[in-house]
Amino acid sequence: MLGEELRLITDAPHDLLMLDGTLTLPIIYFNQALNRAPDTDRLRCAREFLENCSIYLEAYLTILRSERSDKHFVALPKYSTRREIGRELGWPESYDDRGMLTMLLNSGELTKPRLLEHPRDGEGNVTWHLNTQRLPATVKPQAAELADEIVSALRPLRVFYYKPQDWLPALRVEVSASVASNPHRLATVVQGIKHQMATPSMLEPYPIYLADRTVKALARAVPAFRQVTTQQISERYEGDIGEVFFAMHGYRSEAGR
Repeated sequence: MLGEELRLITDAPHDLLMLDGTLTLPIIYFNQALNRAPDTDRLRCAREFLENCSIYLEAYLTILRSERSDKHFVALPKYSTRREIGRELGWPESYDDRGMLTMLLNSGELTKPRLLEHPRDGEGNVTWHLNTQRLPATVKPQAAELADEIVSALRPLRVFYYKPQDWLPALRVEVSASVASNPHRLATVVQGIKHQMATPSMLEPYPIYLADRTVKALARAVPAFRQVTTQQISERYEGDIGEVFFAMHGYRSEAGR
């Protein structure tokens, strides 16, 4: 699902493209999939991932580099435990960057982009990695090359905080180094975010707000999907039809009423 989301966003025609989450989230999920998918190739989703993993990794690399001047990829995580600014300024560990900057920044102000904080080993080396050793031979060479490029592209990522309006909290914005180092591209990102947050009823940019509302609304459709699926299985099932209804019965309440 995440791989298809990255493919979709790289193909979108817009000049500002927003991800709901951090730019480092895909490497975590992709690494989990690379480790487990070869053991579950009987599942269709695992086969789809193994066949298209190079395409997904290439889309991820495109987002991390953000080299095209007509496409600006940004990540807007709602919360992060990283404390780039707090550590730089010597704030206590209990002080959260977003919470503090929500109080300190005025409307329209933003912090200077700085390097994203990465996990490191005891010697200070960045520990991001993608395990491509278990991939099929048909996709392994290309995937391994992309994996190395992705790890390299993660290191120069930048982060800044921006407060578009008085009624909004400070937003954590993660961008590529190519965007952060170019004032014109950075201005496109900042103005684009501001124009997508024009009403106090939304505490995040409109595209992310709309996607969040859409996903939450899907829960109401689950009973209908289950009913259609149960009917289709019942038409083909040769045993006791009661077994179908029992197997397709939800184990959790659909609503609190």
